[in-house]
Amino acid sequence: MPAEKVLFVCVGNAGRSQMAQAFAERAGLEARSRGSHAESQLHPEVVEAMRELGFDLGDRVPHQLTREDVE
Repeated sequence: MPAEKVLFVCVGNAGRSQMAQAFAERAGLEARSRGSHAESQLHPEVVEAMRELGFDLGDRVPHQLTREDVE
């Protein structure tokens, strides 16, 4: 059975969708996150909050949503 694939999308890809991707990956899903207007870096408070929950998002960067992502 193929792995479940999930795409999380938000505006900046600097917070919610990055957090959702991390939780999905921990649950064993193949996940990506993108933004409709991607920012240059994750929000520092997101990185800190996720660190408190045992996730290291320090090396992640926002990604712009593309047509290929949706297809």
